[in-house]
This record gives sequence, C-alpha cells and structure tokens, in this order.
Amino acid sequence: MKMTEQQIVETARAKATAWLNNNLRKAGKPEVADVSTTWWDNFGADWIARVREQASRTPVVQPDNSGNTKTRPVSRKRRQSRAARWSEAVSKAVDGLQELVDLQEEYQNWLDNLPEGLQSSAVADKLQAVVDMDLQGAMDTVQEAEGADLPLGWGKD
Repeated sequence: MKMTEQQIVETARAKATAWLNNNLRKAGKPEVADVSTTWWDNFGADWIARVREQASRTPVVQPDNSGNTKTRPVSRKRRQSRAARWSEAVSKAVDGLQELVDLQEEYQNWLDNLPEGLQSSAVADKLQAVVDMDLQGAMDTVQEAEGADLPLGWGKD
C-alpha cells in the first residue's frame, strides 16, 4: 500500500505528537494538542525522506509457515571483506590476462603467416605492436598480488 503525501504528513505529525506528549507526561508537564510548525519544519522532512526511502525498496514476497505470504523490504547486500574483494579482483585479473596472452599468441600466428606482400604494411606494424606487448610482466605482477600477505585489521594480524 503506497501512502500519499498527506498520509505521510499526518502519520508523522501523529507520531511526533505522541512522542512529545509521552516525554512531557514523564516530566510532569501538560500535554500539547499537536506539534508546532517549527518543530515540523525542522524534523518532519527528515522523517518523510526516510519513509520514502524505505518505501522505494522493492518488497520481497515470502511464504510463512502457515502458507500465507508476507512482504518484507529487501535487506542491503552485505559488503565483502577487503581480502575477499582483493582475491576476487586478482582472480579476474588472472583470467583476463590469460585471455590476453592467448589472443597475443593468435596475433603472433597471424603475423607469422602474413603473405610477403603485407610484411611491410600497416597491418604488420599493428600486429607487431600487439606481439611486442609485455603481458608476461603483467601476469607476474598479478601473481605477486595473488600471493600478497594482506593485513586482517582490528588487531588480528
């Protein structure tokens, strides 16, 4: 159920008034009929922003034990640790560099099998530039990163 702007405002004012009256009762002071406009202008907009942000999350429908379905907001995805992200990035880099090395070998074969008439052409120059790239040096660097002793933090290392 989507709340209209007016419903959000009325709910917020009612909650704010209830909270304020509860605290006034505890302090032995007289209650108020409604929160002041000044209070509402200062704090109500923040509450509306939070309600809108929560409502914007796509709800997840899940069946409970009795077979009925209920909805709950989507929880935030937990972020991986730095070490896990490092390991994942190294793995992707190794895979990517291996693909580049394989492609470089294909370009080398192309260059080796180039006809005599194209040996001094622009195509040959571009092929030679690809073949001359030091991909093995990059692979060595990534493998060094793979074996890095990463800090665990929080006094764990």
